[in-house]
Amino acid sequence: MVIDTNVWIDMFDGDRPHSPSSIKSLQGLSRCGVDLLFAVTSVKDVHYMLMNKLKHVIREDTGTLEPSALAAASSYANACIEMMNSQATAIGVDMSDVWLAEKYCKQFSDFEDCLVIAAARRAHADCIVTNDERFLRQRLFAAMGPEEALCLAKG
Repeated sequence: MVIDTNVWIDMFDGDRPHSPSSIKSLQGLSRCGVDLLFAVTSVKDVHYMLMNKLKHVIREDTGTLEPSALAAASSYANACIEMMNSQATAIGVDMSDVWLAEKYCKQFSDFEDCLVIAAARRAHADCIVTNDERFLRQRLFAAMGPEEALCLAKG
């Protein structure tokens, strides 16, 4: 199962609405022995989104962004990437995947999601696990929510 970028972000940012179900489902899928995958491009998106969120929260709380706070935010984002790598396997992406994603964009306009679909095809994955309602409605690749994926894994 390929885990979409938004599920990883939900796992690491507890303020997001799908955070509890994403955490529970990823932990459960791991306990069930499901091979978890992610598009390597998700790493930069997860890191970027977490850093942006943390910098915003720090500025809001303190009115400034001190180097030590920035270093702490970076350390947290890096630790999240390490956790992704410990729980799942990255799927490499090359120019053939970019070409394929460009073709998918004619039917589904979100390029980041199209790269995830291309990675899932490369890995011969069964499905993509996502919290993106629009992604769940696309017809380019099988997709399901985290709770549905956990139910499927449990049999």
